[in-house]
Amino acid sequence: MTEYAGRVRCVATAAAHRDGWLQPAPDVPIKVVIRFGFARPKNARKSERDRTSLRITVPDVDNVTKAVLDPCSVLWPDDRQVCVIECIKLTVPRSEEGVTITVETLDCENYQSEIISRFSKG
Repeated sequence: MTEYAGRVRCVATAAAHRDGWLQPAPDVPIKVVIRFGFARPKNARKSERDRTSLRITVPDVDNVTKAVLDPCSVLWPDDRQVCVIECIKLTVPRSEEGVTITVETLDCENYQSEIISRFSKG
């Protein structure tokens, strides 16, 4: 495990304890929302320093998502439970730099139906 993965795992575990997260049963689907905020370079124009924009440069969103999901797997019994991932990669003002992760169970049938219909063909 890399140092970064160890830090993510440690923070995820501490947040789970703080928030009273109980590991869901293995048959409960999970949704993970991740916001990556990469600081705008120090040499950015003054007019752009406080702007938030989509980040179209490295690292690739799939790589940073995996780097966060793998160590967060301490929060659920089986990786197969992650059925929905929402992720955004932004360039942000330096004060907003960081990663925010939200994990929720999708045990409400109405919510599951809503998600399925969003991604159904037709």
